[in-house]
Amino acid sequence: MQLLDNILPTVVPAEMAHLLAAKRLADQYKQELGFINRAILQKAIETQSLLVAPLQSEQTSDLAGLVHFYVRRDQIITLYSIAIASAYRGRGLGRQLFNALINEARARQKSEIRLKCPAELPANAFYEHLGLHLAACETGKQRPLNVWTYTLV
Repeated sequence: MQLLDNILPTVVPAEMAHLLAAKRLADQYKQELGFINRAILQKAIETQSLLVAPLQSEQTSDLAGLVHFYVRRDQIITLYSIAIASAYRGRGLGRQLFNALINEARARQKSEIRLKCPAELPANAFYEHLGLHLAACETGKQRPLNVWTYTLV
């Protein structure tokens, strides 16, 4: 995966053509995200709940990043996972994906983004850096979970 001149890929709604690349990227983070099967990602594409940052190259169909979420019936969007390919970490793509999710939440007239993250993962610092609020700590099935919220204004 080649990074060209610090140019970040554009975030777009996922299409079926992105399915295998999304699965490959999610599989790189099984330890952090857990197992995400192909059917779940396919349903996310069908329900427009997956945003991706595809690499613009004829040589690859890979993704630089993805954000998977669920649009609830109330005023909340639940962020399920965000994954960034290693070559794009620390370059602002995570913030770009989260900002795209904020825009998606606004377009769907939602007032909050919520997520749960295992307390020991470095991703918690990322969420704090983005301006999310640590709302609670819960006992998960296997490990403690931090509950983060982002209120849209």
